[in-house]
Amino acid sequence: MLRIKPLFASLFQRPEAADVQSVLASTRLSMAMIFALSLFCVPIAVMALNATFATIWLISTLLFSGTIYLRASVKKDIVITRVSRRLWRRLLVFQFLLAMPFAVMLVAIMGYGSSDIANYIAWPGAGMAAAGAALLRRTLAAAVVYFGTLIAAALTGLWISSPQGMLYLAACICIFAFFLFFLSAYMGETERQRDLSLARLSAAVESVKAARDENHRLANVDPVTGLANRKALTEALATALDSDDADQGIALILLDLDRFKNINDTFGHPFGDQLLALVGARLSEKIGPQGQVGRLGGDEFAILLAGCDEAELVEISESVLACIQEPAQIEGRVVFPSTSLGISRCPRDGQTPEALILAADIALNAVKAQGRGAFLRFDDMLRAGLMRMDALEAALRNALESNVISVHYQPKVDLKTGALSGAEALVRWHDPELGHVSPGELFEVASERGLIPDLSTYLVTQTAMDIAGWRRAGLKTGPISINVHPVELKSPDLLHRNITALEEHGVTTDDIVIEVTEGCFVGRGNDTAAFILDTLAEDGYVLSLDDFGTGHASLSHLRICQCRS
Repeated sequence: MLRIKPLFASLFQRPEAADVQSVLASTRLSMAMIFALSLFCVPIAVMALNATFATIWLISTLLFSGTIYLRASVKKDIVITRVSRRLWRRLLVFQFLLAMPFAVMLVAIMGYGSSDIANYIAWPGAGMAAAGAALLRRTLAAAVVYFGTLIAAALTGLWISSPQGMLYLAACICIFAFFLFFLSAYMGETERQRDLSLARLSAAVESVKAARDENHRLANVDPVTGLANRKALTEALATALDSDDADQGIALILLDLDRFKNINDTFGHPFGDQLLALVGARLSEKIGPQGQVGRLGGDEFAILLAGCDEAELVEISESVLACIQEPAQIEGRVVFPSTSLGISRCPRDGQTPEALILAADIALNAVKAQGRGAFLRFDDMLRAGLMRMDALEAALRNALESNVISVHYQPKVDLKTGALSGAEALVRWHDPELGHVSPGELFEVASERGLIPDLSTYLVTQTAMDIAGWRRAGLKTGPISINVHPVELKSPDLLHRNITALEEHGVTTDDIVIEVTEGCFVGRGNDTAAFILDTLAEDGYVLSLDDFGTGHASLSHLRICQCRS
């Protein structure tokens, strides 16, 4: 809706660059209209005046409009970014000059021509004025200059021909002029509002696109390294397995950094994040377009390769090991990262993302157990080990539910007197199908498959029942040593539950010895081991350190234990 006061105020304001740009864009169309109307006006000028005037007028008009048309064609790609006062004045003068040829024609025919024929020139004159108002709608002042010149010429012609009888026609022409004024203003304001709405809509669309891209980045990009995260890499692996390239061989390489926890603990997590970003950059540069690199989490990375043969896979694996092992300088410190690789291939090792990731992870764990700093392919031997691990897990769960696992007691004898001084509770398991399962294999499968709590509770309960039975029978066995697995120290609630089970069967601190290995003090997640063992010692429990020196422990760990000889 137009408001009158702002409307007239806009006549004296410089337009925006987009408004002037629209005028320049319509210049060639304006010249084409002038050319067509010139041909229409010439016969009228011949009949109203004479052929000489008509010829001179036509040649002048065509030369003028043709020159403007050619210049507009040359400058049609010019982009206006700012409207200066000088440019604005030139635009107004230019519109005045465009209107002058027809203004001259209107004055000549309406003022000096036959009155019967003069009426014919009013129609093209009105058409030119209306066309100018429409084409110049974005610049109201320029439109007023253009059609105002034509209106003034028509009024001048009427005044020359009949000063006394022009009142009615002059009133009609002025009403037409006001109509053109409001028409041009309304069309211009409507178009500007449309442009504003389109700009806002475009901004909203761009905002939605930016939000969508940001959500996609957050959902698929690792914030530390800028690589694909686990979700994105799994989706890429699934897409690759569904494509035609799956027949050419798809390989998955998993790797993690050796001793990365030590780096975090020593230098801090920000330092560790910088190392992860550096490793990610090295992997991306090394792999390039032949594959995709992602970070699965923590210090674990994955590389997806398609279409590479065995020789290329070996070469890539060796180059990845070499690039990771190069010294890294971060915050003025030099660290020496190292890694191990586990490799799986489709279709031999699996045909789903989950199967390939599992196979590569098994190979990675196997190569780390063998000494790190190398790569290992998932093979039939690892598959057989996995199958046996699955079978052991199922059999162990069934054995715990059926109470068929045995607890044996290895006696401890005083060498001086030969008397029984105690015993150590040991778990033994013989499965009808799997045969004898060694304690090492038993605790390995229990640890990896989350069965340590059940197995530990079973051992403690059985031992407590046996101690209570011996006590009722009047036997004096001495204290019984019970092994505590490192997993129990990571879960104080489990250890507390087992101690409570002992006490419920009447077992006191004099009846048992809590035996730990050096594995309770090294590795991840054992930071609270010393505190827990100190608490047990304060409660009166005797602690014993078993197999000391067979692993990576040091004499510094002895200070937390009260060792029995």
